[in-house]
Amino acid sequence: MRLFCIVMALWIFPNSSPTKENQQYTAPTHLSMLDTFSMNGLNSARVDTVMIYSLLEKAKQYQSSNQEKAFSLATRSLELAEKQQFKPGIARSYYSLGVLFLHSGNSTAAQQYFLESLDFYTEYGSQQDLINLLEPLGTLAIQSKNYLQALDYFKQVLSIKRKWSDDIPLIYSLNNVGKAYSLLGHEQDALHHFREALGLAYSMDNAKLAALTFSNLGSHYMLQKQYKKGVSHFNRALDIYKEQNLEKETVYQLNLLIEAQLVQGEHSKELLKLAYEAYSLSKNLDDKELVNKVHDNLAEVHALLGDYKSAFQFKKLVSNTRVETSKSIAYPNRYNTAPKLEMPRQYVQEAFPPKWLIFLLFLSTSITGSVLFYLWNKQKQTLSQLKKKNAELAISKATLEKFTHAASHELKEPLRTIGSFSTLLNKRFSNKIGKEGDEYVGFITGGVNKMYTLLNDLVVYTSLLQEKGTQTAPVDLKTVVHKVEEKLQETFPDKTIQLQIPEVLPVIAANPEQMQQVFQNLANNAAKFNDNSTVDIKIDYQHTSDGLQFMVQDNGIGIEKEYHEQIFQVFQRLSNDPQSGSGIGLAVCKQIIEKQQGKIWLESEIGHGTTFYFTIPNTQN
Repeated sequence: MRLFCIVMALWIFPNSSPTKENQQYTAPTHLSMLDTFSMNGLNSARVDTVMIYSLLEKAKQYQSSNQEKAFSLATRSLELAEKQQFKPGIARSYYSLGVLFLHSGNSTAAQQYFLESLDFYTEYGSQQDLINLLEPLGTLAIQSKNYLQALDYFKQVLSIKRKWSDDIPLIYSLNNVGKAYSLLGHEQDALHHFREALGLAYSMDNAKLAALTFSNLGSHYMLQKQYKKGVSHFNRALDIYKEQNLEKETVYQLNLLIEAQLVQGEHSKELLKLAYEAYSLSKNLDDKELVNKVHDNLAEVHALLGDYKSAFQFKKLVSNTRVETSKSIAYPNRYNTAPKLEMPRQYVQEAFPPKWLIFLLFLSTSITGSVLFYLWNKQKQTLSQLKKKNAELAISKATLEKFTHAASHELKEPLRTIGSFSTLLNKRFSNKIGKEGDEYVGFITGGVNKMYTLLNDLVVYTSLLQEKGTQTAPVDLKTVVHKVEEKLQETFPDKTIQLQIPEVLPVIAANPEQMQQVFQNLANNAAKFNDNSTVDIKIDYQHTSDGLQFMVQDNGIGIEKEYHEQIFQVFQRLSNDPQSGSGIGLAVCKQIIEKQQGKIWLESEIGHGTTFYFTIPNTQN
């Protein structure tokens, strides 16, 4: 968690560019001439248009001082713009509301409003307008862990800024792209952009931007678990901020340095000294989130050093600040306005308990709080250990996948040799080894082919197990089923296969290769385990309340009920026939369908065929 906080902290501070970089919408100069336009008798549409911009300008002015009024003005501008069907006004109103929601802490709403105005700005807006929109969208995408989308937004901004003559905005943009690459795990791409930013900062002799880039490089190395490099770069950034007397940036950098050392298990008095240095500087700051982070770090360091009383006090500071912040945002101008009611003096003694009781209550509250904080810290350490174990498990899974691929490759090589020499032996010496020898060579060749198939299926199954999510695309199931039909005829040339499919099959969001594999495996089983002269396979689907339910039905030998669950397990075969398959096909189907958040099952009776069912939820349709 600490490591993630180090990385995500970059998106809170300090990522603001100079005026040109962070320039927001400014109303046109003709806004001040509203009264003049009205007096001159311009039509109401023109007056409404000017009114829209005027409302937006006022909303911007109230953005910090009175958010409730700012929201009201921006909403009014949107209503007027929609009434007039004035697209520039609609787009700017959406953008203004997005900025207001961003400042109030509602990132989800901010993202929605920004996206509403994106199409208009992409087509008609200026480059600066587009940058003002894409940069917060990139930051919000990072916060929602959609790193690919963030990278796309930041790269669009970078391509625009490379055409400018001003290198300062370019340095900020290079840092943004570098951070997105870093979060995606693209180490070389991240370093390339950070180093370019650092080179520009030094060429301009801009110490502040050099420090920002050092800080981002430190976070990158921490993410790569190169902790010594990370701490080294954090210290370089900290030295520059101190030389420049930049208090806010210094506090921010001290926080990163403390968290980096906590990640490494460091909890010494030197670390406490750093935490108090940040605390001393933060007293003059009005950034409540940054101050809360200072208090959080102090609480954690005190707790690790066994001073739970001090830890509890700093934790209370964090809690109190957050309550005050939430009140000021949710209910602006509603506090400290009611007249103060005072209790008559003659009732004071009766209303309040004696001092000794107050002391006991305070003492018991402090002890309870200390115990609770101790338990909370223990739970936090347990969660940290659990996350560490999960990370180790992820590494083990990745290692297993690499091992499976390597083992498959190495095992196939001797198999090719065995198969090749068996074929050569049969060709050259078939007249000497006789009919029985030919039969033995056939067994060898069949075993080689079987092992080859088994290894391929095992790699597919292992890859599915490691896969965190499925890359989806529109899949026309009609096309998929036709490809399955062609494969069936090639695989079973000696059988007459009749495949019945509906005239229309849906298009779904899925992995095309995986969906073909599901239908192919089920259809192959229908043909393989079938004693009839003609193999009848019917594919159909229906809409259900949960999504789509598909059916693959055959007239084969059937499966006993006791094996209906077993056959979906890996290496489970109901036949000892060497041609019966690898025993992985249905396990692969199960993994693919469950990756789509669906389920698969069957209905069957011996001698009366089998029907496989699987579902695709509405989210994939």
